[in-house]
Amino acid sequence: MTIAVIAPCTCLHPFELNQNRAQTTETVGVELQSLLHTLQTVRQTHQLKDSRNSLRIMKNQIESLSAIVDLWWSWVDQCLAARGCELNLVHWVKDYLLPAVYWQQQVQRTKNPDLRRDYQAASLKAFDCFRIHPLTVSSSQLEREKWWHWAIWMVSKFQRSDITLWKDVMDIFLRLMPQDGDYLPTV
Repeated sequence: MTIAVIAPCTCLHPFELNQNRAQTTETVGVELQSLLHTLQTVRQTHQLKDSRNSLRIMKNQIESLSAIVDLWWSWVDQCLAARGCELNLVHWVKDYLLPAVYWQQQVQRTKNPDLRRDYQAASLKAFDCFRIHPLTVSSSQLEREKWWHWAIWMVSKFQRSDITLWKDVMDIFLRLMPQDGDYLPTV
């Protein structure tokens, strides 16, 4: 079950969770704004106190959090350009290899069972697309391994450090809310 509380964990990635398409600063920012609006509505509807100004802090972090996505993609592009990669190789790396490696890494990192299930589904889908791509099929095992290791290194550089504040704020909201959960919209 994916609910609004899990949304920052699923939208702060360089790829869309269900589509494996590249995300941008703009798309992530829109999703975070939507989540913030939902939390503000919950706070107002249930007259919750925000003595720490957590929602204001969250609002102020949206731009910097979402900017991480475009910065990472810029770094990917620069690394590939420095290697002198042809366009078809760039396409394969960005649209097939990186999503497969990225979601595999997320499955290994997360401890949340709901997120792990979502990440596993994304990982399987991304790996299937990678596995059957003509460039994957025609490349030697050595070449695939070289690129796979580069992709592991690259995805390890994507940082989502400020997400902790968002999780903490949403945990506080959950503890303050009635236990029936009727107030939380699904995403």
